Amino acid sequence: VPTSGRATYYVSYKREPFIQIKLPKYSLPKDLHIVSTDGKQVFAAVQEWNQNDTYNLYLSDTRGIYFTLAMENVKTTRGIAGNQMLDLYEVAGIKGMLIANKKQDNQVKTYITYNKGRDWRLLQAPAADLDGNDIHCILVKH
Repeated sequence: VPTSGRATYYVSYKREPFIQIKLPKYSLPKDLHIVSTDGKQVFAAVQEWNQNDTYNLYLSDTRGIYFTLAMENVKTTRGIAGNQMLDLYEVAGIKGMLIANKKQDNQVKTYITYNKGRDWRLLQAPAADLDGNDIHCILVKH
């Protein structure tokens, strides 16, 4: 719902009356996308007023009203049709495992979570390939 030139977002839990969602007070969203609603939580990507090619990820309480920050500055890429696509991937067959590309210090680094965004770890590249040759790279998912 647009209010004073800004969007205000509402949620209805189990067909109850709509309630405005509660993002942290420092959040000033200009765009919001629902990533997932499984696991009794809402996972949302929010583009803040000062972001152009990144989004912040937020995770809700079980009613979908109160949101906390899960990860900042998730990279976006332009799709074929010109739309922005979030560099966030759910690992098929493993519930709660996600991989995200995060813009950090003018670099893009790949992170992984095993608990739907509560905890994130830098994804480490292997030390050697299948033939035992040393690998000297930074793993980045494109």
